[in-house]
Amino acid sequence: MSNVREGYTGNPVYGGASRTNTHGRRGHGRRRRKQRRRNKMLAIFGVLAVLVLFLVVMTSLHGRVEKTYTLEAGQEIDLSKLVSGKKAPVMVKDLTAEEKVTPGKYKMKVKLSPFTYTITVTVQDTTAPSGTAKELLGLYGEALTADMFVADMSDVTGVTASFVSQPDVNRAGYQNVGIQLKDGAGNTTLLETRLCISNLKRELVLEAGAPMPDAQAFLEEVPGLEDTQISYLTIASTIDTTVLGTQSILMLVDGVELTTSINVVDTVAPVITVKHVDGFVGKVLDPSAFVDGVTDMTDVTYSYAQEPDWSKEGSGSGRVTVTDASGNSTTELITYKLVKDTVAPEVSLSVIDIIIGEPVSYKKAVGYSDNADSKEELKLEIDNSKVDPGTVGTYKVIYTVTDTAGNSTTKEGTVKVLAEKPIYYDEDVVNAKADEVLASILKDGMTQYEQAKAIYNWVHSRIGYISHSEKGDMVRGAYEGLVDRRGDCFVYACTAKVLLTRAGIKNMDIVKSTVNPSHYWNLVDVGDGWYHFDATPRKDKTVFFMWTDAQLKEYSESHKNTHIYDASLYPEIN
Repeated sequence: MSNVREGYTGNPVYGGASRTNTHGRRGHGRRRRKQRRRNKMLAIFGVLAVLVLFLVVMTSLHGRVEKTYTLEAGQEIDLSKLVSGKKAPVMVKDLTAEEKVTPGKYKMKVKLSPFTYTITVTVQDTTAPSGTAKELLGLYGEALTADMFVADMSDVTGVTASFVSQPDVNRAGYQNVGIQLKDGAGNTTLLETRLCISNLKRELVLEAGAPMPDAQAFLEEVPGLEDTQISYLTIASTIDTTVLGTQSILMLVDGVELTTSINVVDTVAPVITVKHVDGFVGKVLDPSAFVDGVTDMTDVTYSYAQEPDWSKEGSGSGRVTVTDASGNSTTELITYKLVKDTVAPEVSLSVIDIIIGEPVSYKKAVGYSDNADSKEELKLEIDNSKVDPGTVGTYKVIYTVTDTAGNSTTKEGTVKVLAEKPIYYDEDVVNAKADEVLASILKDGMTQYEQAKAIYNWVHSRIGYISHSEKGDMVRGAYEGLVDRRGDCFVYACTAKVLLTRAGIKNMDIVKSTVNPSHYWNLVDVGDGWYHFDATPRKDKTVFFMWTDAQLKEYSESHKNTHIYDASLYPEIN
């Protein structure tokens, strides 16, 4: 019997078709997922490849960084030695100063962009310690240490000194000594030197000012060494025992040259004498005023242990202390008597003569002093309100001098303003005054050049500059320079002329070729031709002594033609 339903066309039923399609879709999804996993793995491998390539490129560009570094103790780290490339890393975390001198292993960090590396640093000390051996003079039986035989002992990890074998300090004379220097890392250095055991004192203490003792005073009393022979090699008379401190002395001890020293000390207080002093109320006296004499080998200072009461009139007492350079001091009782100052200052005046328009120096006309005060303590007041320097006439000036006690003296002075200076000079007076000046500035054996220089210095520094003078009278110009000690360039040139002439030095006058402003100076010949000689001071402090024509021309051109002149009027100038 057929199981086929009538009308069946052969097509699969829906149920069967649905199961078949479902299996197909599932298989396709698995394939897609596998593909995605493969793609992801490929992407990861690609990134890793890029990173590896990047590292290779960075290494080729910057070099490979070493992970370890060996450092000699006390040295600095050389970062360029950490890489094989040209670019050095940058320090991020350095070793401390203590770590760099202490053997051991330490960590530091450096950066070589874009990475930071941790480096293990091994600090080692392979350098032996250093030091300079020195011979030593030891006293009989004196305890000695090894470092006493070494100068400039050093090592970055610390160093100690020890004897190779203990020296015998109970055996007089020379013996060889071996010293071992050992640093913190165990490196050693051997030094050889000598020790001389003697009863020579290392130092002899001497009171300031005492005479140098016999050479035997420099020997210790040691049993068995009573026969030591000693004498000075340093000349004893050349030693200044007034100078405090230590001084080296060379001795000959049993035929051997040895060095010892004296230590000059001052333990003696000053010996002083004091005196009674009369003073004034309110005037404080320096304590040294009460000391009549001091005996001490050093400089001394003065102070009050009990200061007088300066505000009270009458007799009193106090105490003065004198202290020497070593701090030794002596204090003595002093007596005094204070009285009120009722005496006014003494004042003297002189008449002031000026040419119309000149400045007036009022203080030069007054002299004053006081029984109690110094000149610096006195107060000077000048009333010159009635003086007219621009008008010919005679004027009064009021001077008042007051001391610290309030006593004052007032005097009336006179200022004469003249149309021109009275003629009270002649050539003989000028020559005599010039000879006085030359006698004070010229020395036997001077060359003419040296004489000219002395004259230049005197004219340049001893005459005060003012902006005007009467021109045309050379004698008057020289007089104003030699006597009044003031004037303009005409006065300087006239004064130099008379001094040079009286000294026998060849000279002539020279004047600026332009009238406004005019200028005068000199030419001199000390045996090798003419040179410029201008003693007038200038604001720029230039010294025109023995100048060549080229020098003066250069200066003149750079200073608004200060020294132009008509060369046809003068001889050839160097």
